[in-house]
Amino acid sequence: MKDTASALCKRNILLVEDSANDAELIRQALDYADGDAALECVADEPSLIEALQRADWDVVLSDAKMPELDIEQVLDRIATLGHDIPVIIVSGRISDDRAVALIKHGAHDYVSKDHLERLPLAIERECEAAKTRTRLARHERIMANVTSRLPGYIFQRMQSVDGTFHFTYLSESLREQFGVDPDRLMANPEDFWELIHPDDRDALASVFAEAHARIEPYYTEYRAVLPDGRTSWVRVQAQPTRLANGDVVWDGIGLDISAEKTARERLNYMAYFDEVTGLPNRHLLFDRLDQAIRQCDRSSNNLALHMIDLDQFKQVNDTLGHAAGDRLLHQVAERLSGVIRQTDTLARIGGDEFVLMQTGVNQIAAAENLAGKLLANLAEPFRFDTHSVEVQISIGIAFYGSMFALPDETDVRTALIKRADQALYDAKSQGRNTWCLYRQAWAGAVDGSARA
Repeated sequence: MKDTASALCKRNILLVEDSANDAELIRQALDYADGDAALECVADEPSLIEALQRADWDVVLSDAKMPELDIEQVLDRIATLGHDIPVIIVSGRISDDRAVALIKHGAHDYVSKDHLERLPLAIERECEAAKTRTRLARHERIMANVTSRLPGYIFQRMQSVDGTFHFTYLSESLREQFGVDPDRLMANPEDFWELIHPDDRDALASVFAEAHARIEPYYTEYRAVLPDGRTSWVRVQAQPTRLANGDVVWDGIGLDISAEKTARERLNYMAYFDEVTGLPNRHLLFDRLDQAIRQCDRSSNNLALHMIDLDQFKQVNDTLGHAAGDRLLHQVAERLSGVIRQTDTLARIGGDEFVLMQTGVNQIAAAENLAGKLLANLAEPFRFDTHSVEVQISIGIAFYGSMFALPDETDVRTALIKRADQALYDAKSQGRNTWCLYRQAWAGAVDGSARA
């Protein structure tokens, strides 16, 4: 709670709520977390707009339905003002379909008013996610700034009142950078569309048409299919000038942003995946685990969390080197992945530690059987050139769902990981190369025994 408190005290929170009683309960929930967040409450659209324009908010909490304002209006106003603020719905019980629709509309999370104890952690989770988005956006701005300074092809395009167009100028760099003959396009302007990826033609034509109708600059990206068969991403922007006869001259530049796209994809990959094994990393695991926990809360589903640790892995690094250690981790990940289902998530969270989230667990035996398969699948030695390496693992398993006793802590994810970690410690204490279950109290009469 102290970690949550130290973060909450720095949060600037806007609450959209028409019930004074509910607003006070929400304030108390944040105060109970020992936080000192700055909380301001609004109840109608004018007050919402004024607050959004006046201050920078870390998060918006909003009821789903109010007499003068509903959540869709809240989301629309935030989007219209161009703010990237996480919005958490804090409302009475709503249907799953309604919740999904609101998430698609722009909401980030939903906390029931019956479970306000979950609100502080939901706020921190969404604020951290917003920080990640900001970092990625900053990287994109830096890349865009660098790319904009690079030479690109310059063009002037004349668009007539009847909608036809032709190029009055195309720089020679079009040939140098993209392998396209500028004279060909000036002589046959309709050939331009042959250079556009088929899936992007309609969208690009719509951008051109809308910009022409409004006589406004356009800025867009599309894929170009080059004469040698390669596909390049192009960012194009242009400024219009209307002539006296109604024709419009477009002066613009096109840049090859393929490298930027690749770098952006690389950044996104590094944010969610482990480079050594290609598995989801800690961040993506936690995101999927939080989703699975919410699914368990809304249904009769159960999940098992397997904490997996390679026994004596340090000896491999010490004797064969870190490169061999990385190869071993990659091969271990491949073998473990070959055992699990597509609905399960296997992640590497650091060093020689893996975590497996097994969903749809209706019996303890299902988790036990999977643990046994994981052990068996690593029984055959791994071979590196002239070396043969035997790998053993220890597994600690904890459960969550309708059939299992719930953790006392508000942060279910952290409590579940702690339980799996404790079971892993017990497995190592029993001699390694085995698995243990966390001592689990059942909520119902389910047959099964836990070894821990």
